[in-house]
Parts: sequence; C-alpha cells; structure tokens
Amino acid sequence: MLVKIILNCFSRKDADEPQLQLETEPEFEALQPTGEKILIVDDTSDNLYLLEKFLVPQGYTVFYAMSGKKALQLAEQLLPDLILLDVMMPGMDGFETCKRLKSHPGLRDIPVIFVTGRTEVKALAKAFEAGGVDYITKPVKRQEVVSRVRTHLQLQHLYRERERMIVALDEHKSRLQAVIDHIDEGIFTSDMDGVIESVNLQVSKLSGYPDRELIGQSFTRLLDRPFSQQYREDMGAVLQNDKSQEIVGLHRDGSTYPLAFFLRQIDVAKPLLVGVMRDITLEKQYQDNLQRLSETDSLTGVANRRKFENILKEKWGLAARKRHFLSIIMLDVDHFKRFNDSFGHPRGDRCLIMIAEAINRVVKRTPGMVARYGGEEFVVLAEGDPEQARKTGHRIIREVERLAIPHVPETGNDRVTVSLGIASLKPAFETKAGELLQRADSALYRAKQEGRNRLQVYQE
Repeated sequence: MLVKIILNCFSRKDADEPQLQLETEPEFEALQPTGEKILIVDDTSDNLYLLEKFLVPQGYTVFYAMSGKKALQLAEQLLPDLILLDVMMPGMDGFETCKRLKSHPGLRDIPVIFVTGRTEVKALAKAFEAGGVDYITKPVKRQEVVSRVRTHLQLQHLYRERERMIVALDEHKSRLQAVIDHIDEGIFTSDMDGVIESVNLQVSKLSGYPDRELIGQSFTRLLDRPFSQQYREDMGAVLQNDKSQEIVGLHRDGSTYPLAFFLRQIDVAKPLLVGVMRDITLEKQYQDNLQRLSETDSLTGVANRRKFENILKEKWGLAARKRHFLSIIMLDVDHFKRFNDSFGHPRGDRCLIMIAEAINRVVKRTPGMVARYGGEEFVVLAEGDPEQARKTGHRIIREVERLAIPHVPETGNDRVTVSLGIASLKPAFETKAGELLQRADSALYRAKQEGRNRLQVYQE
C-alpha cells in the first residue's frame, strides 16, 4: 500500500511533534503504477501525505518528489498524466521547475497545477506564465483538489484523443464517425466546398440542429457573421492557418456563443475538410475574471495603476487625433501615515475604501475613470476641458469631507481630508502622457505645500 511505503520513509524524533520529517525518498521503482499517474512535488511531508490521501481513493497512482530537481528526474522517467507542483520550495522553486518541464520536448504537454498559498494577482500571473494550467490554493480542500485534477485529466485525455483521431482520419475516413461521437468537442467533415457530410453528437448539441438538418448544408451556417462570410469568400487563406481561431458560433435559435474553431484539409483518396469546434464560454469567463483581477486594486475595487496606464495610453492617442482636452486629477490623503500609526492598518484600509467609493460617486457622473495609483494616492483620468476637471476636483473634496472620518487632531484637522493636483492638456502625438502626469503631480505638491485640503491647477 502506498501509504505504508511513504510512512516507512518518515521518522519522528518525538511522538508529539506535529510535523512529519522525511529522511529519505523511496525510489519510484518500488511503486506499482496503475491507471492515471500523478506526480506530487512538495518539500513538506504532511502536504504530500494529505494530497495522496485525497487522490488514491479516486483510482489514481501517486508518485512524489520533495524538490524541483527530483521532480524533473521522475517526470522524465514516469511521464505522469498530471503534476501537482508546490510554488515555494528551497533551491529550485515551483516556477523554475515548471519552466524546465515546459522546455523539455517529452514533458511540455503534461498539465501542471500549482499548489500555493499565494493568491495575489502577480503570483498567479507568474504561475500561468511559467506554463501552469491551473492553481489550487492552500489550505487544500478535498473537493477542489479532486475536481481540478479530474477536470485537467479529462482535458488532457480530450487533447490526446483529438490528436489520435486526426491520425486515424488520414488512414481511413470510414472510422471517423465511430470515434468522434465519443469526443466532447464538436467535429464535422465536409467536402472541399464546405458541404457537410457527417457530424458528431456534440455538433448537434452546440448548434441546436439535428444532424439531418446539417448534412448537405454549408458548415458556415454554424458560424455567426462576419465569420461565415470570411470562410465562404477566402477558404484558401483559412486553411493556411494551422491553429484554432476564436470566433463566434451561431445557434439554431439565433443566439451566439464564443467558439474555438479549427479547420483542416485531409488529403485522402477524396480530399475532405475536418472541422473541430468547442464552446469556450467558461474559458472566456475564466480569462475575463483573471483579466479583471489583474487590472483591479484588491483593496478598494477601483482600477489599479496598470489599468490606468493602459487606459491613459489609449485615451491619449484618441484625444490627440480629435484634439480634445485630457485632464488628470492626482489625489493624496492628507497625513495618512499619521492616521495609520494612530488608528492601525485595518482602519487605514477602511479609510481608503471609503475614499475610493466617494471619488467613484463623483466621477461616475462624468466621463472619466478612477484608479489607485499607489499607497494613499489616487488618480482620476477625466475627459473634458480644464474647468470641468476643476469642478470635479472640488466635488471630490466636498464628498470626502462629508465622510467625516475622524483624524488625529495634531494634523490640524480633526477629519480626514484630501489634496488634489490638476493638469490638463490637448495631447499631441509628439508629446508623452507622462508629461501630463508630471504636471498633475507638481500641482499636487503645491496643494500640500500650501496647507492641504485644497486643489491646485498646474500653471506654466
């Protein structure tokens, strides 16, 4: 039994110690793999034992390594179906281990799920950049571990099935229908003019059409315009693309959905086209959520600095073309360090949240956006002339005053206040957006120098 093998490799100096200490790793040859193989990589013995406890009852054969170096060795010898990889390990961490796995021709297709206690967007983005397909947060939960492992093993199985299916189509067209009816992706064949000859069950499920209504029809009826028109007008260019395209599918009831679509020509006795289609609605939602998280300040819920800089660049070019004014309001919470030192960080966080909400209440009535620029500093990107920006700034000051957040009396004001710097420009292509930011920052500095709780407009 695997548990016994692992426990024989552990020893305790004291029976009351809470942490198991792994002295030696068993050689993987001593384990008899059956079914789908999972490699767990973690430098903590308790974590290895817990994950094994979750997965073995599901019928998986589990192997483990306690370092990135050992994981690379075992992966090359075992070729596991999936790897659960801890992020924080001494020596080679999880990110570096994953990068090396993905650079190995024989290992790059093995799905890697990171197991991490870090949930900040930057760490999660780094995990995906390294080649991970998903992540599980610590402390791990049985249902989440089992569900995510099962999902990615199924996805890996579907990927391999699709590759085997394409090879089988090259050998014998008559075998297609029996195979593809068991695939979760929609698959159809057509002649070289795009007239459908066969479909699998999933095509009917995705499109809402029974197969009898699709046979003999152009496959372009499965696609929303303008994609259907593109395929009709330039089939040759489409076939030169050897990657799937993200397009829009058209349902029988007229509704649309995001679709990963791939079309390939198969040169057999009678050439045919093979199309593979997959509903990516959930994937898009997942990607959109990740995108939103990567662009949102986790404390206040407003846009973060990265999002602000991207929007500023976009609006700068647009304003330069139309010769419109663009304004920046830079805002700083007065004596915020004293507030934090006196009342504590939890109240400081709540203060920033309330101020962000107050700014939002003002700005949502005007064409503009709010972002947290850093620490206690916020920034507003406002469209319109300088006078409109100045009025918006005064409304922000009044809205923050209405919050009546108590402050340290020694600061000269018993309520939390803000100082604002405003700068406006008609952008030109030869100028940079950074110039507008510098002007707003300079105006903010003057506002604080002149006593705070006020705004200053940049003057040449």
